[in-house]
Amino acid sequence: MLEGDAIFEDRKQTFEGSGINFYKYEAIAYNITGDTAVKSVNSFEELGLWPLVLDNLKKQQDALTPAMTAPATQEALILSPTRELAIQIRNEANMCANGSTVKTQVNYGGTAIFPQKQRLMKGCNILVATTGRLKQFISEKIVDVSEVRYFILDEADRMFDMGFMPDVDTVVESLPPKKERVSGMFSDTFSPDIQAAAKNILGDYIYIVIVVGGACADVK
Repeated sequence: MLEGDAIFEDRKQTFEGSGINFYKYEAIAYNITGDTAVKSVNSFEELGLWPLVLDNLKKQQDALTPAMTAPATQEALILSPTRELAIQIRNEANMCANGSTVKTQVNYGGTAIFPQKQRLMKGCNILVATTGRLKQFISEKIVDVSEVRYFILDEADRMFDMGFMPDVDTVVESLPPKKERVSGMFSDTFSPDIQAAAKNILGDYIYIVIVVGGACADVK
């Protein structure tokens, strides 16, 4: 059983992980009808609650107030089609940056939001993300990609196959112009759709083909 401040921290993680913007509740329009409708109140203090209950409600309210007042900004952004690949890329980046001050964070859907927000608040030079969660964080102003200097789109063909390219386009619209960033795209195939996406995302790109079997003599 949780006690003390741990209760409020647990509630904060539960609420944040739900994906609901509780701090926007005051903007919700409402209408009250009926002859016995009570007068509305603007604060807990007006309710005449027992001081202990009032204190706990205020602690809960403080727990739901976003601690991040400014979006986290990154120098490098890597988009991945799956959480498994995103985690793998993050691990490789951490290995390469071991011993430096460079911080790599990973964001992906299908899991609680709050822990990912907490990690972003600790600093992030390289952000590895799946498109859906990143699109959400950008729209909620949790992440700011307007200063990204290096952009990588990994497994672009899978992005197409999984229907993620509209989200990719939305993210790209939030990035600096093509001439103001270094961009790269990796893809197992290079269909006309991928070529069109490369032109849109990379601009006047350099096309490099890696020969199949070049790294393994058993592959024909």
